[in-house]
Amino acid sequence: FDRVGRDPTGGADGGKDPGTMLLSMWNRGKRSVGLGLTNREIAELRYQGLYQVVDLTKNFYFSYTYDVTRSLQENFLATKSQPFPPPPFKDMYAWNYFLTRELEQCTNSMTSFQWVLPIIHGAFLQRRLNDYGRSMNLTLLARRSRHFAGTRYLKRGVSDQGKVANDVEHEQILHDEA
Repeated sequence: FDRVGRDPTGGADGGKDPGTMLLSMWNRGKRSVGLGLTNREIAELRYQGLYQVVDLTKNFYFSYTYDVTRSLQENFLATKSQPFPPPPFKDMYAWNYFLTRELEQCTNSMTSFQWVLPIIHGAFLQRRLNDYGRSMNLTLLARRSRHFAGTRYLKRGVSDQGKVANDVEHEQILHDEA
């Protein structure tokens, strides 16, 4: 594309509205010059840029039937002590906590688990192993804390609230199918 948003080959512009493309270029020009933007507009553009950097298709996990914010041991002990309703999820690992907390407050503890689904950021890997004729499943699960998270070069140490930078909880589950 050339500077006014036209396709130099004379073909279609990829399905984009030319007015939208020109408006985007105009906003980019306003940002670079710094004319006429309010603090709210600057903050909105900053948050839009940060949101576009995050790839939501990778490393975010959820489960309809299993509380992925807790370890297997915690889930097992919670169901033994109080089978219904399930305990609330661990907000330390729920990356959608701020989006779901109002809904959780509006519903009572008997129904909030039906409406609120925590999403974790981390890694999940499951492999089948065969050891001397025994078939086993190995599951590795890593949960990354939402507190004091960032890139490893920009976030280090401990925050004022005592949260460790980039805290990750790892869990290894070995299930013997025999």
